[in-house]
Amino acid sequence: MASIERTVYPRFTRAPSVKELREIYTPTPTDVAFVATKARGPAQKFALMILLKVYQRLHYFPDPQSIPGALISHIRAVMNLPNDLVPDISPATLYRYYGVLREHLELNSQGKHARHVAAQAMHAAAQVMENPADLINAAIETLLVAHCELPAFSTLDRIAWRIRRLVNRGIYQRVFARIAEAEQQALSRLLEPDESSPFTTFDRIKDAPKSATLTHLDEWLNRLSWLQSWGTTERFVEGVRSSKITRLAQEARSLYPSDLLDFSAPRRLTLLACLLSQATVSTKDEIIQMFLKRMSKLTEKAKQELLRLREEERAITEHLIEVFADVVQASTDAQDPTDRGMHIREVLDREGGEMQEVAANHPGAAQRKKLVPTSTSGNVCVFLPGRRTEIGRHLCHRFRAVCRLSGSASSLGDVRTQSCCVLSAVEPSRNCRRVGRASAHLVDGGGRRSRSNQTS
Repeated sequence: MASIERTVYPRFTRAPSVKELREIYTPTPTDVAFVATKARGPAQKFALMILLKVYQRLHYFPDPQSIPGALISHIRAVMNLPNDLVPDISPATLYRYYGVLREHLELNSQGKHARHVAAQAMHAAAQVMENPADLINAAIETLLVAHCELPAFSTLDRIAWRIRRLVNRGIYQRVFARIAEAEQQALSRLLEPDESSPFTTFDRIKDAPKSATLTHLDEWLNRLSWLQSWGTTERFVEGVRSSKITRLAQEARSLYPSDLLDFSAPRRLTLLACLLSQATVSTKDEIIQMFLKRMSKLTEKAKQELLRLREEERAITEHLIEVFADVVQASTDAQDPTDRGMHIREVLDREGGEMQEVAANHPGAAQRKKLVPTSTSGNVCVFLPGRRTEIGRHLCHRFRAVCRLSGSASSLGDVRTQSCCVLSAVEPSRNCRRVGRASAHLVDGGGRRSRSNQTS
């Protein structure tokens, strides 16, 4: 018999609290008006009010002797009745009041109809549920929606066990009809002991490897191959709900081979088929979960490495932009073209060695193009090929103008296809803004001076 504590079947609280009495069992004006029209004396009104509030809480009429005294005292106090007044609960009065209350609450009190509704609800729930308490809960919910008076708990318990056996027997027969004779013999061999071990193949199926980690990967892969070697069992359990398959597989895991041999053939083979199917599914799930965890770790490491490379590239870009900004600033500060070229040479001489080191250590050093100025100082000006972004074209044009002013234009060649000192996907920084202001000043001042000198 199912435990009533595991169900939602309503029952009295052993020691109802003051809050519960006030919220649930306090008569409303509607209740008072109804009782006043259906009962005459104080004892009869008292009894009818007790039965009304009890049914509103339990949805069935319990034994009057089981009604808590605290509930009776609370209703007596609310109705302002004498403390020594006893409710009239004689059998004849109870029978009449039950009929009055069923009519007032519009209840369907036919026991046969209530049992039929409960059986239908349990049959639908048994397709996915196995525990009788769950079946009883499903029936109670349906009965309340249908405004049916709840049957006794023992009645619901008997219906639940009967429906459960009926549904399971139908599943056993349906699965058994799909298993061929050769497959039945193969499944039966799972319960036979191995020649070299006292354990059976059934025990091996229940014994899963250790936690699914990279160390035990081979064990899980071997287990999956071994389970699949017994053939596919999905077609055996086709049409059976996954929750039902899981529940039947759990039942098989809890049994010994000798216990399964005591069952009928349809039930025994169904439990074995569900166990094989569930073991295959769980093994695949463990392998996939292990793979996902591994890929997640690799992805996290890749993200960290990408952030590190971006920071390095950003630092290189910041430094190169600063050098270029110094070149632009030097060209704008000098008044004479000769001094301008000398100041630019000083900046390049100062930063040349560090720029060579950056170029040598950069991942794209093999693809860089090194342009050597006409001077014999040995300094190397490095241009990083990349996407021709708007910043790259801007810096390339300005830097070529600076080199033209410094007298080294012949060594630069055609730098239109090079993006000067700008890496792709670099966020604008204060150095970019600094270069923009210096370049604008160069165009407005230095450019005009250069054209005037050339004209002269």
